[in-house]
Amino acid sequence: MSLAIVQFFGDCVDSGLKLVGFVVGCISLLLWLVPLFPQLYANYRNQRCEGLSIYFLLFWMIGDACNMLGAVLADQQPFQKIIGVYYLLQDMVLLGQFTYYSLKIRARRNASLEWESTRHNNFRSNNGRLHNRGSIPSSGHGRLIFQFHRSSIIRGIV
Repeated sequence: MSLAIVQFFGDCVDSGLKLVGFVVGCISLLLWLVPLFPQLYANYRNQRCEGLSIYFLLFWMIGDACNMLGAVLADQQPFQKIIGVYYLLQDMVLLGQFTYYSLKIRARRNASLEWESTRHNNFRSNNGRLHNRGSIPSSGHGRLIFQFHRSSIIRGIV
């Protein structure tokens, strides 16, 4: 087993204590590789990235880029470089989700505001009655009259 660890990870494990340290290090690595998946899924399911700051994501990405650059410049083991690439890919996916959902929410909000503005401009109040300026077609059996009653609009055919 020690030979496999040396070949794959480039780490010499020659005592029981070093083996325990190696296993604990692998558990730590595994726990760092997996936790973003539930967050990515939650963002996808909710169609938003609530609670994430763009600054947090950018600093996190810069930190992972520095980690990757350090692994390359120090000519560390290939496994460490692969982990660095993996972290950067995760960062880019999360940043992509953040950007996509932020733009999607902004577009939806702008469309809603535009619709509200159009709806408001299509109706003008005249002594308690609201008149349609042609945005809602009538059934052809008469005029469509809108009356404002408290907070709802009541429709009737004359």
